[in-house]
Amino acid sequence: MRLASFLLATAAAAEARKPLGLVALRAERPSDFFGTVSIGTPPQSFKVLFDTGSGNLVVPTTQCQSNACTVHKRFKVKASESAFTHASHDAPEITGVGNQGALFAHALGLDRPQSDVTVSFGTGSVGGQMISDQVCLGEVCATTSFIGAVEESDDFLDRGFDGVLGLALPDMSFAKSYNVPEVLFALKPSMQKVVGFRMDGGHAEVTVGGYHAAGVGEMTWAPVHNNMDGKWTIQVDGISARGRGICQQGCSALVDTGTNMLAATPPVAQALREAGPSCGDHFEVEIA
Repeated sequence: MRLASFLLATAAAAEARKPLGLVALRAERPSDFFGTVSIGTPPQSFKVLFDTGSGNLVVPTTQCQSNACTVHKRFKVKASESAFTHASHDAPEITGVGNQGALFAHALGLDRPQSDVTVSFGTGSVGGQMISDQVCLGEVCATTSFIGAVEESDDFLDRGFDGVLGLALPDMSFAKSYNVPEVLFALKPSMQKVVGFRMDGGHAEVTVGGYHAAGVGEMTWAPVHNNMDGKWTIQVDGISARGRGICQQGCSALVDTGTNMLAATPPVAQALREAGPSCGDHFEVEIA
């Protein structure tokens, strides 16, 4: 199955499609949604994976001595004039109510350095601290919060990117200030609440705040379910493999740009195995 182009959007955004305040980023390879973001003052550039399956920006810091960190570019916190390291659990509302709030936070252990927060991905995990700094996508910059990794599992050792820019809905982020699109939308009200991905021939493109209509053709809009967990969940009417109907009563699916694999629940996966050939062969799957 070859995906020519698709767009993710909230139902409300489907009504307004002029790309006002559009941020367009050319992905570095036609098969992967990798691109460059800059963090800090002066800016430090990182290659990141644009991932709708996670909700936070994660990059390694120079504090990280894991093998997976040392082979990639690492963020130098002290080299940025605008960087701010958070207390644990990102608790400004607790610590911001005076001495009593600070004592309360201390009693709960919320003011210790956030070196024990863990972000888990489909493959691998990252431990780090919470940082706020200026983050730039293209020419659009905003102060946002992110995870500075101090340890990474070896799953990231051979990855072609330094970090991950999570583009899930805000409910998957630690807070709205950690959701980069949400911060940009608040900063620039003219932007549509749209995150778009496109594969076309020899290049891939990621857009925030709209999409390039030229060359796309007629767009099919799939409403995103409001399931309160931040995932891009859409309704699938049916799946067909070698003429066999699967999920005929409809089912839900997650749109995840962080992987190029098709994952399924055990019943659907078993049905696909029964419809398809032996392992190692390829066959077409039609999803409606």
